[in-house]
Amino acid sequence: MTNTSEAMESMNSMTRAQDPLEIDGVVTITVTSTLETQDPYYAKAYPNKTGFAYQVPIYKVKLTSTARPDEAKWGSTLRFTPTQGDGGRIIMAGLADQQSFNSPSYNPEYSPHNSPGLDNGAFSLYGNFLLHGGPDSITSYGLGGKGCVEIVNFEDFKLDIIYMAGRIVPSDELEKMLVFLCKKGRIRIVIEKATRPSVIEVNPPTDSLPGDY
Repeated sequence: MTNTSEAMESMNSMTRAQDPLEIDGVVTITVTSTLETQDPYYAKAYPNKTGFAYQVPIYKVKLTSTARPDEAKWGSTLRFTPTQGDGGRIIMAGLADQQSFNSPSYNPEYSPHNSPGLDNGAFSLYGNFLLHGGPDSITSYGLGGKGCVEIVNFEDFKLDIIYMAGRIVPSDELEKMLVFLCKKGRIRIVIEKATRPSVIEVNPPTDSLPGDY
């Protein structure tokens, strides 16, 4: 006859076997130091009071996962963006040192200050530094930021995270799933060491920014 402790262990084993988290992987988001292209993105300095544009390098970002060890997804990101510091001096704000964040949280309600209403959601790094949505295209012309990691085409990037975690969810469950995966420790963010770019000022492109910035 099976005793009580054996029965409980059998039930726990069945629960673990049926728990989809047991087959989900840990997704690593690596913000690399490798340039995506030699052509820069152009952005005004946040909060846009100089009337000039600045060259912003575009870096590769990589998604890997223990659930899909033979696959990788690639994207593009801005990791240094122009902002006006003390006294109006322009700086290229961003994280230059090698860093890892093993337990980021995800806020689905966050709206980027430099593109309000577009690609909501953000992963927390530390302090006011976040990983969130950036421009929809690296050929567009936009507004700088305060040094957060800004992912190009963030909505597709979030879908890639879910895929690499070994899951498929309907679009209306995407944000909930990202919150869930972060709470379960299934998302990790790595920032590679990179040289902070110089401030390169140029005349702004002829096309204007959307909205009243």
